[in-house]
Amino acid sequence: MEDIVPSLLEKIKKDFEKRVENDSDIIKLNSKIRDGTATLHQTSLYARRLGDHLSDVLQENLTEDALPDGRMFYNIADRIVTPLMRQNFDLTNAKAKEVQSLIDQKNGIGLNPISAKYPKDRVKQIVDSLTEEDADFEKIQTRMGEPIRNCSQSFFDDFIQANVDYRARAGFKSYIVRTLVGGACPYCVRLAGAYEYGEEPKDVYRRHDSCRCTVTYKTEKYRQNVHTKRKTYWVDTPELVRFSKEKAEELQKELLGGK
Repeated sequence: MEDIVPSLLEKIKKDFEKRVENDSDIIKLNSKIRDGTATLHQTSLYARRLGDHLSDVLQENLTEDALPDGRMFYNIADRIVTPLMRQNFDLTNAKAKEVQSLIDQKNGIGLNPISAKYPKDRVKQIVDSLTEEDADFEKIQTRMGEPIRNCSQSFFDDFIQANVDYRARAGFKSYIVRTLVGGACPYCVRLAGAYEYGEEPKDVYRRHDSCRCTVTYKTEKYRQNVHTKRKTYWVDTPELVRFSKEKAEELQKELLGGK
C-alpha cells in the first residue's frame, strides 16, 4: 500500500506556511517586533492564529477521500498531526521569547526568557481522539477544529507559566493577568483580573473550547541607584482586582472595538 503521509504532510506544511505568511495579525505583530512595541497580549493572538491555520489546513487536507478507506489511522494522525503541533509549539515559544526579550530590555531586566516544556501528553490526547474507531468522520473533522486551536494557544499559556515561575525563583515580583476576549462567559468573568504570583486562582491558565481569553504577566521594574548600585523596585502593574460581570463586559466591548 502506498504511504500517503509524506506527500500529505508536505502539502499541509506548504498550505500552512502560506496562510501564516499572509495573515494580517501576524504581519502586524512582526512589524511591532521590529519597532519594539510588541506585547505579550499580541503574542497570545499569534499562538491562536497558528492554531487557526493549522486546524484549517488539516480539515481541508485530511478528508475521507484523501485517507485510505476513508479512515484516520493512528499511524497517519501521529506522523502528521504530532510534528505539526510540535512546529506550532516551537514557533510560539520562539516568538514569545523574542517579544519578552524586547519588553525586558526596555525595563532593564537582564533575564533570558525560557521555553516551556513540550506537553507531549496533551498532543497525544488529540491524536488519540482523531483515531477512535467508533467515531464517524464528521466527528473526527470536528476534533481537528477547536481542540487544535485551543491546544496551540495553550502553548503560549505554558510559556507564561514557565517564565512567571522562573522569575519568581530569580527574586522578581510578577503579576499574572487574565484578560477577557470574546464572549464573557461566567467561567471567564470569574477568572478575569490580575493576581500577584502565588495568589492566582489554580485554574487561571485553563481555557474552555472557543476561549479567546489571554493570560500574560507583568514583572515589577526597578531603578538602580548609581552610587550604591542598590536596586529599588516599584509597582507598574494592573490593579489587583477581579472584574465584576459589568466591568468585564465593558472591557470585552473595548477589546473588540465596541462590538
